Amino acid sequence: MKALLVIAALLAPAAAFADELEPPPPRPFRPSIGAGGSLLVTGAGDAGRSRGEAHLGVQPGGRFGRWGLLGAIRHVTLDPAGDDGLATVGVTFEAAAARPRLAIALHGDLGATFTGAPAAGGGIETTLWLIPKWVRPLALVFDTTGHLVIDGSDDTRLVLALATRLSLSF
Repeated sequence: MKALLVIAALLAPAAAFADELEPPPPRPFRPSIGAGGSLLVTGAGDAGRSRGEAHLGVQPGGRFGRWGLLGAIRHVTLDPAGDDGLATVGVTFEAAAARPRLAIALHGDLGATFTGAPAAGGGIETTLWLIPKWVRPLALVFDTTGHLVIDGSDDTRLVLALATRLSLSF
């Protein structure tokens, strides 16, 4: 009799989870656009470390789930304006979210500098919505990036940067 009770106790949790789980609802379409400043930690060269940035991102949702696309103009010099910078396109993956306040995404990028040198890299982007209930799309984006710029044997460099952007993120 005791053996029968032990077997029943072991099988009880399996019976509780026998129902099939409903699939989660499809993720919505989420665009974002923003601009701000960046600080180059390494790879600044002769120009200053304070630079400008802009981004345009799309998470199509639906069957693409957490994946999205990102286009950015990074590390644009402010003085002289637009003399140097990096244009990139890449993919994003929303790694974590506590919506409607916070989302964390990883991104991988390919691109080129304004002078034509190829670059590859990625980073982590944290989106923090300021007042979600009243002004939902207004957010701060904190982006930490690293890009390897291949510019010949003497000018190849690793550009590590920290950026803060004001964004309309839905």
